Amino acid sequence: MQNYIGKRHLKIMQEIKEFKVNKYLKLKLENGKTNIYIKGELFINCKYLLLNLPEDSNTKTSLLSKINSIDEAADSLDNSLEELEGVTYKISPEVEFWAHSSNLQAWSENGYDTRLLHSNISFPLLRKLTSVGDPLAKKIFKEEVANRFIFGNEKIQRYLKGEGFLDILSKEEILSLVEGGDIILALERSLGKNIELNFLRYPNPRGVVIEEAKITWLSLNDSELTKLPEILIELKDLKGLIFKRNSLKTLPQWIGNSTQLKHLDVSNNQLEDLPDSIGDLKNLKKLDFSHNKLKRLPESIGNLRKLEVLFANNNEIINLPESIGKLQMLKDLVISTNFLKTIPESIGNLKMLKNLTLSNNHLETLPKSIGLLSALKFLMMGENRIRELPSSINHLENLQTLSLKGIDEGVWNLSDYMKKKVRIYK
Repeated sequence: MQNYIGKRHLKIMQEIKEFKVNKYLKLKLENGKTNIYIKGELFINCKYLLLNLPEDSNTKTSLLSKINSIDEAADSLDNSLEELEGVTYKISPEVEFWAHSSNLQAWSENGYDTRLLHSNISFPLLRKLTSVGDPLAKKIFKEEVANRFIFGNEKIQRYLKGEGFLDILSKEEILSLVEGGDIILALERSLGKNIELNFLRYPNPRGVVIEEAKITWLSLNDSELTKLPEILIELKDLKGLIFKRNSLKTLPQWIGNSTQLKHLDVSNNQLEDLPDSIGDLKNLKKLDFSHNKLKRLPESIGNLRKLEVLFANNNEIINLPESIGKLQMLKDLVISTNFLKTIPESIGNLKMLKNLTLSNNHLETLPKSIGLLSALKFLMMGENRIRELPSSINHLENLQTLSLKGIDEGVWNLSDYMKKKVRIYK
């Protein structure tokens, strides 16, 4: 009896060649292929995607808990029924037809939720349904595009942008879904300039970068700013703040409240000092205030324990604070073209330092602790007033490049081994 019912069910499946999802959407099985029709016109030939879940139940559960859409599932799991060379699928056209029909029926019943179909079918379908007058599609199309673009992964963002779906959205509509979006619009009004929106962080992004509906990066280069807009204090998720080539004379104390900052670049301004609160930026990894008018660095700079890159070149700095030696994650210290006469002994604590650039200062010697910089590869100290170099410089086992341009060879104090091993510029 059960076998009879199964055969009868299969026969019915084989006989039915058309499935109506709703007033606008229909599927037909034609010449062994499933075709989608929208308001009577052929729209697309279906492709299929079968997700091959791993056999291990723990792995399976872990993967499924992280999947928010079919697109993410396709990235996380095996796309075992994509068109692969030399593979023949043993699924009858009738079974495939009913699978597609079921998927589109579920998609329709769930309000055209684009997460339930792959983006390369759901969004073209939604756009076409909107154009033929489907009231539900017209109502949700913009919202679906905006939500998936802002909350989706990088792949879906690239797809929506590349296929022109973002053209239907205004900047105001996009920013209405972003935390702090109103601040960006207010900045545009006050500055009288357009601020570019980006959703993918490139090496040097311009304007605003938005990640997971939060503003994480703001670049306002060449904006003729004389001070930082106080409204920025409300952007709590900023990881990057870039203000190159403006006319800033100082940074406000509240800059220290931006505790998520990892990258701060205020190069090529008119800065004369830095606030003590700069030391509150505990997550900062890169700090660039080159090409300014700074005469000193605050002692609090030693609190930046995660700092890896510090550019302080082309200023008017006379000396470095002893606290510089607390920056034990520092890899690059560039402080050339200043008025330095001495370097503190604490410099020897920078065990991670690979590049130390001190050229074009007023240095007469270096501290003995320079020999403790075990990771140092590049030491640039040309164009100084060096009278004597400590013999400890010969202990720099990893040194590869040494610039002694303009320094009398009689004060080098280098061993024959170092002279042979290291590339010396003179």
